[in-house]
Amino acid sequence: MDLYKTVGAGEGVAGQNTFVSPFSVSSALAMTYAGARGPGEKPFALRVTNAVWGQKGFAFEQPFLDTLATSYDPGIDVTDFIGAPDASRTLINRWVESQTEDRIRELLPVGIIEPVTRMVLVDAIYFNAGWATTFDRAATADAPFHTLDGTTTSAPTMHPTLNAPYRATDSYEAIELPYDGGETSMLVIAPKAGTFASFEKGTEAAAATAVVVVGETSAAPVGTSMKVDRPYLAAIVDRPTKSILFLGRIVNPAQK
Repeated sequence: MDLYKTVGAGEGVAGQNTFVSPFSVSSALAMTYAGARGPGEKPFALRVTNAVWGQKGFAFEQPFLDTLATSYDPGIDVTDFIGAPDASRTLINRWVESQTEDRIRELLPVGIIEPVTRMVLVDAIYFNAGWATTFDRAATADAPFHTLDGTTTSAPTMHPTLNAPYRATDSYEAIELPYDGGETSMLVIAPKAGTFASFEKGTEAAAATAVVVVGETSAAPVGTSMKVDRPYLAAIVDRPTKSILFLGRIVNPAQK
């Protein structure tokens, strides 16, 4: 959760929509998914990959190379940061694009790779799933959303009627929206109006809420309405292990 705090408070990011993938997500989890279903049974896709690029000809210590060979298949890729820093940057960016179905482009901006660069480590995670209960596009309409600074913007808002795990306390409302297959879900945590900043400061508590709520909530009473018209936290969770795959915040849906 330190990752979420650090990224969320970074320069140019504070007060912006932010999503991170906690480092604790492991490739073992992805391999479990890969072996859990037979051919053609793919309710969702989760790919966790990593790679290391090192300067060609650089004398890396052998124990370090042994660790890379064990942890990063196929070990270390070589490139020429010294002679072709921008070409090396492009090479790495193209790899990231291919691993994330072109969702992440230009991960490394111009100028970040320099001739003094000796190694780059990249982890990529890709997730794609359909909802267990399909949302009706015809039930989506613009509605007001109250941002952190007190202004109001208009955002396309879904208006589904569904039976879903729900919890309400004095400080927040939460609903769990399962993805197809039931192994993963999105948890939406909406703090009470005007309390988002203080709620977010307790990120560990918010993350713990995500872990506790999944699988332990009950369906809301018939007629219960949850209106998410204010800043909220969202987590994509692996339900069997209660691992948080992604954690983020939406403070203004109009932001790109």
